[in-house]
Amino acid sequence: MIDPARFPFQPGTRYRPSGQEVAPVDTLLRIMDQHGVQQGLLVATNSGYGEDLSPVMDALTRGEGRFKAVAVVPLSATPADLARLQARGVVGVAFNTPFHGTAYYAHAGELLRAMTDLGLFLQVQVRGDELLALQPLLDQTQVSLVFDHCGRPDPALGLGQPGFQMLLALGRAGRAVVKLSGFSQFSRQSHPYDDASPYVAALLDAFTPAQTVWVTGPSFARRSESITGHYCCWPRKCCRTTRRGKPCSATRPRGCLAFSDVKSGSNRHPSSPARSAPARPTLR
Repeated sequence: MIDPARFPFQPGTRYRPSGQEVAPVDTLLRIMDQHGVQQGLLVATNSGYGEDLSPVMDALTRGEGRFKAVAVVPLSATPADLARLQARGVVGVAFNTPFHGTAYYAHAGELLRAMTDLGLFLQVQVRGDELLALQPLLDQTQVSLVFDHCGRPDPALGLGQPGFQMLLALGRAGRAVVKLSGFSQFSRQSHPYDDASPYVAALLDAFTPAQTVWVTGPSFARRSESITGHYCCWPRKCCRTTRRGKPCSATRPRGCLAFSDVKSGSNRHPSSPARSAPARPTLR
């Protein structure tokens, strides 16, 4: 959540979201109620707040079980740090190479192994062929992967561009989930971003609808392209039966994003192997 009125940006923040990007949690909850949305995944922003998770933790508390979250954490975060966040509703950690660059994550192997042990997933936002630079790191662990914004391909380079082909291969291997979102982040056209359609179709065929999630994006609490408009047509437009024969289901996103056991309080990704975890310290 972006709410500088209650959670001011820290001095030196290099990008400060404003305008339509700003919306408090109360606005989101009201929109969810208006449209019958029961649950939501909150993704902490590298821009604006970075590793300051105060807005996300506040939203998890005020959501009273309706939210889970993806956190931005320091690469030095320990298993105990991650366990504390998981106990409060965090189900994953976000990497953002367009913001930090790929070299920033070169030595994140220990963090990924700790996430794997706890059953947290890694949400990755890449752009163009940046995914290729992350391949050695991802090959080191079996952490569950969720890719943001369709992998942000370059529409000018076509479906054969290497980064997008690697993303499709991860989908065919069953290693990852992809969010069908963020069309404005990679389209070279104006709304309704029709040049994104071939990439969405390719992702649905590679990942199957069972491993894809339609997402409204970060700014719909204030945008004129509201959740009631064109973007609500995208699931119907994209989530038809694919060549691999599996139609979309409203229940699959819950499992893909670790919502499958909200009532019991589990924040473990369902595809993660069961492991004995260390005792979790008392929350402060």
